[in-house]
Amino acid sequence: MKTSKLTLGSLVVSLVSAVAAGEHQESRVLTWPALAEQKLIRSGDVVPAQGQEWQCLRIQNESSGTKTFPILLLKGLSPTTSQYAIQGQVRYEGVIGASYLEMWTVLEDGGRYFTRTLGASGPLGAFTGTSTWRPFALPFDLNKARPPQVSLEINLVLRGPGVVEIGPLQLVNLSPDGRSRAWWSDQTAGWVGGGLGALIGLAMALAGVLAGRDAARPVVMGILAAVFAVGLAGLSGGGVAAFSSQPYAVCYPLLLLGTIATVLAVFLRFKLSRHWRAVELRKMQAMDAA
Repeated sequence: MKTSKLTLGSLVVSLVSAVAAGEHQESRVLTWPALAEQKLIRSGDVVPAQGQEWQCLRIQNESSGTKTFPILLLKGLSPTTSQYAIQGQVRYEGVIGASYLEMWTVLEDGGRYFTRTLGASGPLGAFTGTSTWRPFALPFDLNKARPPQVSLEINLVLRGPGVVEIGPLQLVNLSPDGRSRAWWSDQTAGWVGGGLGALIGLAMALAGVLAGRDAARPVVMGILAAVFAVGLAGLSGGGVAAFSSQPYAVCYPLLLLGTIATVLAVFLRFKLSRHWRAVELRKMQAMDAA
C-alpha cells in the first residue's frame, strides 16, 4: 500500500513538473507590473485597465505628427516552433490615422524582420479612432528555421494624437496553420474546470447521501467507480497534455480534477467499506445475542 501511494505521488509530481515545463515552452504571459519591476518597459505608464482586473500599459501621443514609442526589447528568446506570435488586448481613444503595433524579430546573424497590425480588421487590424478592448496579434514565421535564440522589439507607432492602452502580452508558439496549439483557451479552461468540478462534487454528495441506505450500496459503488474513472481519464489527459507541451490552462484543470476525483473516490470507498463491514458485524452480533 505504501509503495502504491509513493508511485502515485511520484506520478503526480512528475506530471506537475511537466506542466511547468510545458507552460514555459508553449505560452509565456508578460504582465506589465512584472516587466516594470525588471525595468524592461521603454515607454508609457502602467495603470489599471478600464473594466478589467489586470493592469495595462498606457501610451499617449500629444504631438500632431507621427511618433514611434519603443515598448519592449526581449532578448534571448528560444521559440520551440518556427511560428510564434505576441497576442493581447488593446483599446484606444481618439487615434488619428492608421496607427499600429509592430514587432521586429532580430536573428543572431543580424537579420531583422517585422510584423505590423496594419490590416483592415481583426487582430491584425490597424488602430484608428476609438475602440473598447479588442484582440491583437503579431505573428511571425521563421520559414521552418529555428535559430537557438531570437530577440523581439515591440513598438507602437501613432500617426498623430491619441491614447493607446495595451493589456498583458502573451508569447505563444503556433502550429503550421498559424493557430495556437493549445487544445482550448483560458476562458474555456474555466468552463471545463468549473463544469467538471461541479459534476464531481454533485456525484460525491449523492454518494454520501445514499451511503446510509443498504439497498443503495450498488448505486454508491457505481458512482464511486464512475468518479474514479473520470479521475483516471483526467490524469491521463493531463499527462498527455503536459508531455505534448500544452499550456498551463490545458494541463492544470485536467491534472487537478483528475487528482481530486481519484483521491476522493478511493478515500470514500475505503471509508464506506469499513463502515459497511462494521454495520454488518453489529448486525451479526445482535443476531447472536438474540
